[in-house]
Amino acid sequence: MKKFLLLIICLVLALCSVTTVYAKTQTLIFSTMFPESYTYIFDPGIDFCKKVEARTNGEVKFDIFHSKQLFGGKEEFAAVGRGEIDVGIPHDIYHTGEVPELGITSLPFLFENVDQTMYMLRAGLKEKVRPILEKKNNCVLLGWVVFDPYNFYSRKPITSMEDIKGKVWAVS
Repeated sequence: MKKFLLLIICLVLALCSVTTVYAKTQTLIFSTMFPESYTYIFDPGIDFCKKVEARTNGEVKFDIFHSKQLFGGKEEFAAVGRGEIDVGIPHDIYHTGEVPELGITSLPFLFENVDQTMYMLRAGLKEKVRPILEKKNNCVLLGWVVFDPYNFYSRKPITSMEDIKGKVWAVS
């Protein structure tokens, strides 16, 4: 009986010492070079942050920086890789010097339109580039979106294949 009473007392004391442990809120840095007025780019990023906050019951929050407040367009990619920001929306074409494969979606005349390019990314192109990108920059590719098509300019009209020979092409 004494052992049983001692067990009950120990159990009561143990239960009295139990406290509720609350998860610590984690705040991540979301940074983009794009201004708020670029709604087609900026708003999906903000929606991502809101969904993460909702799905973690507020345990993960974001400090949001836009319009190059922390890093410019050519700095953002490396800042993610170094851990200076947690989430970013770097423009892929700015980083073809580090990861040439990122330029695949901007090659002239390779894709008919944005929808076709997005289809190709979803059909497996993204998965071919993903390991290269992640290894070279110490980051995780969360998503890849194609922006508006580019315009091409030349000092002289291009009306045939002959007009292209010997030309140097650049994208930015």
